[in-house]
Amino acid sequence: MNRRFSVIALVVLILALIVTGTLYSEDLKVTYVEGTLVARVGQSSRTLDTGDLFSSNVTLELSGNGYVELYYNRATITITEDGSYSAVNLISAGENSNNLRNTLYKIASFFKARPDYSVAAATRAFKPEDCNDQIYEGDFHLNNGLDRLAGENYDCAALHFLTGMNDPYTPADEQRECAFRLGTCYLAEKKNREAREYLTTFDQAPEPGDNAFGEYTVTVSALYIESQEYSKAAALLSRYLTTNPEGDIADAATYLMQLVS
Repeated sequence: MNRRFSVIALVVLILALIVTGTLYSEDLKVTYVEGTLVARVGQSSRTLDTGDLFSSNVTLELSGNGYVELYYNRATITITEDGSYSAVNLISAGENSNNLRNTLYKIASFFKARPDYSVAAATRAFKPEDCNDQIYEGDFHLNNGLDRLAGENYDCAALHFLTGMNDPYTPADEQRECAFRLGTCYLAEKKNREAREYLTTFDQAPEPGDNAFGEYTVTVSALYIESQEYSKAAALLSRYLTTNPEGDIADAATYLMQLVS
């Protein structure tokens, strides 16, 4: 039931990308910033922070191991490296990412992942009184975790996912899905930089044939599209689509492939 809800939510929101009317604005908005972000026009400059608006005629300079997310006409535009960027060029590049971030937030109804995702670290990180479950090796950790998420018991859900991805008695495909579900926890908590860094680098990613492979593909491809890494998105989507999938997730992946082709 939980998996079905996740798939339905994903498809409805992907379709919303096509049918939702565009909201126009002359300004860009800073929605998230790490490091130092400066807007320059000629000899004038000002430092930008979360919530600030600026016009499209500026040049942005990001420094200090920065990470920035901008919002413009339903598009989230992600800058992941220090450097100098034309706002006009960013707007053009961001046209393909309209409303993708809202889609990711909606399907990622999971508690945030921890940088150290060992079972021991998870046990220390969560308050024992927040989870009454007795968690053992060999339990149905994926299903238990999804059930806890349905009840918004995030501490127990995270513990099940953490245990499942490291449990030798858990089938390999479920281990990989537990790792993926844990990664999307960052998105649910809107820890955007952590979400992107984890989901694009973790070493237990779902594989072709896994139940979660389609959702993993759509989620990570959307993150790549937001940061204008279209070749990476296309490669991931192609890997999934060459398996000749059918159904709602396949339709969503096909739509994303059209954005980057």
